[in-house]
Amino acid sequence: MTGRPWSPTGSGGVTEFPNRAMEDFVIACGDGTPLFLLANVVDDVDERITQVIRGEEHLSNTPKQQLLWEALGHTPPVWAHLPVIVNDKRQKLSKRRDKVALEDYLAEGYLPEAMVNYLMLLGWGPRDDGPEIRPYAELEAQFCIDDVTKASAFFDVAKLRAFNGEYIRALPLPEFIEACRPWLVRPVVPWPEQAFDAQVFTPRCGTGPATHGSGR
Repeated sequence: MTGRPWSPTGSGGVTEFPNRAMEDFVIACGDGTPLFLLANVVDDVDERITQVIRGEEHLSNTPKQQLLWEALGHTPPVWAHLPVIVNDKRQKLSKRRDKVALEDYLAEGYLPEAMVNYLMLLGWGPRDDGPEIRPYAELEAQFCIDDVTKASAFFDVAKLRAFNGEYIRALPLPEFIEACRPWLVRPVVPWPEQAFDAQVFTPRCGTGPATHGSGR
């Protein structure tokens, strides 16, 4: 049987996987309940998916899923597999071990704009070598999946905090006060509402809690 070409990474590489090297794989339980490989393909067919971009840990599933797409009489999507994001121990980020929920970062005072800017630069960077802090529209216009690196991307919380500080310091004063309100009113702090000087906090802030702590 011939091989099946598919893109293993965002760098445009193509790999031939010989079908004869693939083991027989199970697609359903004895009672007919579909397993992941089949369920995933059927769902993507139903949703008319044409491009699949996912982590490289799914690389081994791709040739099997491509065969299932073809067996069901549908054109397989274009596949792209990106490097994983790792923590400071160079372990893949895990929801069981690491803080990965965006809601948690939002609750700590990280601005959505800062988070998006930082995440856009994990494993990729603009070709113009310009500043890292830049509007999303500019990053979006320059993004090309072929430029994504093959190496795992390190989720650096310290760098994220630095990004957040830049975005906070760029906020107009009324927006800054509103963003800090959850940490600058009772019962979090002892002073009455609005009885604080935002100019004191702005130069030193990184996140909401950091702002609160630096003003004691």
